[in-house]
Amino acid sequence: MGDGADHELIQDHEVLAWIGRFRFVTATLIAERFGVSVQKARRRIRRLEKEGFVARERSHLAEDYAVFLTGAGAARMDLPRRRPPRVHVQREHELAIVWLTSRLERASGTVVETERECRQREAGREERRSVDVWMHRGERKDRRRWPDLALRRDGRLIAVEIEFAPKGTKRLESIVDAYVQCPHYDGVRFLLSDPALAARLTKIVDQQVEWVRRGMFGARSRLDITVGPWTGGTEAQRRAVSDAIARVRSHSS
Repeated sequence: MGDGADHELIQDHEVLAWIGRFRFVTATLIAERFGVSVQKARRRIRRLEKEGFVARERSHLAEDYAVFLTGAGAARMDLPRRRPPRVHVQREHELAIVWLTSRLERASGTVVETERECRQREAGREERRSVDVWMHRGERKDRRRWPDLALRRDGRLIAVEIEFAPKGTKRLESIVDAYVQCPHYDGVRFLLSDPALAARLTKIVDQQVEWVRRGMFGARSRLDITVGPWTGGTEAQRRAVSDAIARVRSHSS
């Protein structure tokens, strides 16, 4: 009986640790991460909820519950206590981050840090993960930007930005420029689901890459910036984004 209890404890610890890496997850994503059925994942979540370690929230019956750590759950995992997440704000974006993290960590040699882990690392003064976003005309904006994910692979540090929400051109320019000017990332991967947004971002990135190539503004030549389709989209969505990127580059060549 003792062995079974220990096994259950280890599993709970792993599940709570996984949930704590994100603002929230779902039973479906927990099932995929740990290789169990969705039914088993839901049973475990309900038990953890009864024990007070997680909470669930959804806006309608057809929606999978958003699952997140409570204060007790955070304390059990020795994590900072956080306010309950706004689970209806950018839900698609947050769950995309969880999905991609699970997929990437199955690949050998890839170490994945979520935004929360990046913040914790920087707060502990271990390594810098944020970038400074500057406004145009040299005026610095009073905020830092953390990537959605940071990947450590083959000795290189790569930022991953998943862009679903519409952004203005100046805002996109400031984000790209922040990565170009930062000293700690070796590359940036922008993943998009909207063809029009992908086209605008591609123009910005290609211009920055040209400036980097020419050594303008002190930009570093080793930074690798790519724009591509969101890997979790449908085949039609991925093709539409790829086609939009290709059209921009064919016109500029």
